[in-house]
Amino acid sequence: MNIAVGGLFHETNTFVALRTELPQFQRCALLRGGDIVDRYRGTEGTWGGIIDRAEALGVRLSPALYAEAVPGGVVEHASFLQLAEELVASLDAGADGILLVLHGAMVTSEEQDAEGWLLRRCRERFGPDVPIVCTIDLHANVSPEMVTLSHCLVGYDTYPHTDYYPRAVEAVDILHGILLGDLSPTSSLYKPSAMPAVQSMLTDAPPMNTLIDLAHRIEKEPGVVNVTITGGFPYADVYWAGMGFIVTTNGDPAGAKRRARDIGRAFEAMERQFAVTLPSPDEGVVLAKASNVYPVVLVDSSDNVGGGSSGDGTDVLAAILRHGLKPSVVMLADPEAVLAAIEAGIGGLLSTKVGGKTDRLHGDSVAIRGTVARLSDGHYRSERTGEPKYMGLTAVVDCDGVYIVLTTERVPAFDLAAIESVGLHLKHMRYIAVKGAVQWKSSYGRIARASVEVDAAGVTSASFRRFRYARLRSGMFPIER
Repeated sequence: MNIAVGGLFHETNTFVALRTELPQFQRCALLRGGDIVDRYRGTEGTWGGIIDRAEALGVRLSPALYAEAVPGGVVEHASFLQLAEELVASLDAGADGILLVLHGAMVTSEEQDAEGWLLRRCRERFGPDVPIVCTIDLHANVSPEMVTLSHCLVGYDTYPHTDYYPRAVEAVDILHGILLGDLSPTSSLYKPSAMPAVQSMLTDAPPMNTLIDLAHRIEKEPGVVNVTITGGFPYADVYWAGMGFIVTTNGDPAGAKRRARDIGRAFEAMERQFAVTLPSPDEGVVLAKASNVYPVVLVDSSDNVGGGSSGDGTDVLAAILRHGLKPSVVMLADPEAVLAAIEAGIGGLLSTKVGGKTDRLHGDSVAIRGTVARLSDGHYRSERTGEPKYMGLTAVVDCDGVYIVLTTERVPAFDLAAIESVGLHLKHMRYIAVKGAVQWKSSYGRIARASVEVDAAGVTSASFRRFRYARLRSGMFPIER
């Protein structure tokens, strides 16, 4: 049994000034053929699950191309076409089935539904009968075309995402079942007119866990193959943005449609619980300063690099400096400041302005004066999945107890290892600023004793009225309701 595997993975924020092009994929992950297996074998992410499960089942994998970039701005269509066409062409023509690793919220400069486009090209080459199963992110903006062109979409059940590996195993099992003739999947999608903030999607607490629990109960019913709830990615101004409920059954289209509708209506009855209101940075810093347990994590969810933001938002750093929170650590993406720190050298004095350089949406640059404490090549390994990561040349500047980690690349708040790789011990900090919404909980949450989330300047704010949408469906919660 031969399964062709590959993927394109990008979460696109259409409000980000910077475009995503081929170099961003090359710096993150652009792998071909056996290099995919070599890089991810023994890891605990999606690819690790695919590789391990296929080997356990005795299934041969034919790896094609896998490209991933850090969440960011709209993907240049020419770069997308180059990667997508190579992926489709490199999928083994003799494969019995296809397994694709996708995000589900990729947008190009010419295509709102990049995954739908990719699946359409796969169908043009392989025809309607070759089974295609895809893994997708919980924040996918699922379109009807994605559902109809695939045999099954398997989404993460957790946010913060901690189930990459088991969902990949499930996807392999479903495809294996189709090829054995045991499964004949049919899927149905229910799309309510709703686009909640990602800050409301924590899956182990209300209101989101109510829906996840319902999905898991339905998944245990006879004939149900998979239930996937996608919260959607609200920072993509596309027609199919927002929540989606997908039920896949074994040859029972009416049952799939009924169950997807039931979950969707359960959400609609409780949608007001997904509304989010957050304090300002100064209000949040005052709350953090009043804590008597440490470390306190200051969550800058408006500059969430994991949601495509610039990573150089300054509102939280400015508030920390104003209120004298020490010892504290803040990470900022600022290649210019990194070069200045390298020129000053370890032990040298650095006086410069940092952050707020990408656009006018992430606050003003902040003047700092401190000592260059450490320099790094920026390589580290995720403590969650074991996968190699890279944040570019990196510098740590000690501003009298406020440690500013300056990076060349934007770094999502996914791993403690990003900061600890440069010699800072986070357990010894009183205050830790993270640029994330919920995913930080899977790493920083292990050491945090308290947390305060704030609404700062940035393109991943929970305050949607800051953004100018033009393509959404009408009547969307919480913008119009």
